[in-house]
Amino acid sequence: MNNWKNKKLSKLTIVSPIFPPDIGGPASYVYELGQRLKSDFDITVIAFCEGKANLMKGVSIHSIDPSRHGFLGRQLRLLRNLIRFSRDADCIYIQGPVVVGFMTSFFAKKRGIKSMLKFVGDIAWEEASRNGKTDLDLNNWLEIPKKDLKSKILQWVQKKSFKNVDKIIVPSEYLKNLLMKYYEVPESKIEMIYNAFEYRSVESKKSERAYSLMCAGRLERHKNVDLIIEAMKLLPEKYTLDIYGNGSEKVKLLAMAKEIGGRVKFFGNVSHAELSREMEKHEMFILYSSYEGLPHVILEAFAARCPIVASNILGTNEVAIDDENAVLAESENPKRLAEAIRNLSWDKKRRERHCINGVKLLKTEFSWNTHLEKLKKLI
Repeated sequence: MNNWKNKKLSKLTIVSPIFPPDIGGPASYVYELGQRLKSDFDITVIAFCEGKANLMKGVSIHSIDPSRHGFLGRQLRLLRNLIRFSRDADCIYIQGPVVVGFMTSFFAKKRGIKSMLKFVGDIAWEEASRNGKTDLDLNNWLEIPKKDLKSKILQWVQKKSFKNVDKIIVPSEYLKNLLMKYYEVPESKIEMIYNAFEYRSVESKKSERAYSLMCAGRLERHKNVDLIIEAMKLLPEKYTLDIYGNGSEKVKLLAMAKEIGGRVKFFGNVSHAELSREMEKHEMFILYSSYEGLPHVILEAFAARCPIVASNILGTNEVAIDDENAVLAESENPKRLAEAIRNLSWDKKRRERHCINGVKLLKTEFSWNTHLEKLKKLI
């Protein structure tokens, strides 16, 4: 491990399961990271991307269109690109343990290339939850020995990726503890580095009351958007909810929304810039998931000075601190969620204080300078 600490790197490869113009957290992160590190390293990006990948001056980008190949074809093309463009890399930074993690970590280990893997969530559980294989939360699901075949395969893939790499980067203490407890990863192998976020100056909202609500993200079971709609039923008609995103739960949610008229509207997937603008317009952001590694969308809401009500769960409560920069409501309880929304909506001074504290957190723990300093030190 002395080589890991002392070797000065010059060639860095970043491998991602998604890349702009595709929308998603890993896509925007990799693009921004490439821009900010290109003066320090000779950077190559290998990524899956539907269509033509966005260009980046000073960075070599090699994309694979996943829609044109089956699973095996995608993995073989990933390996081919790694052999062609990264066989002499000093370090490979892998964005996830499954889609790009297994093949890339195997390649890096065989070539003797130092590797880091970013872990932001358990893919095996997410797939099981999305496909209706479990109603359990992540921790309880990890406790049970019997799982469906696909979940077992995905867990095996993740374990292999964790074993192959030299370091695993997580954005929260919750995920660090999860890796140690359920995947038996040594603590010395894990580095906790908060996600980076680019803060922008936004004016505070002037409204005395906050009735315009929004939520955003994948419409999957663990996001509990159905419980947000249930909470809307308990609130007066002046409250409205705009929902951004798509997913397997959308048909169910559309049917639920019809029961309360036009107070709930759906807008599908929107660009990152448009989502930021909508956060600046709305008066409150709701995140009521039953599971989050560390929700990047909370940072977005801080930046937009959009007051937050969120579920009090591990991962989320590491960044959304109750009565400091957000209101945390008991999870899986629409009545408590409605009460939290109502109380915050009537308290302008509290909303303003939360927004100020959220911005302070962005400027310190979640700044790009802090993130890059820790990342470069690790490399």
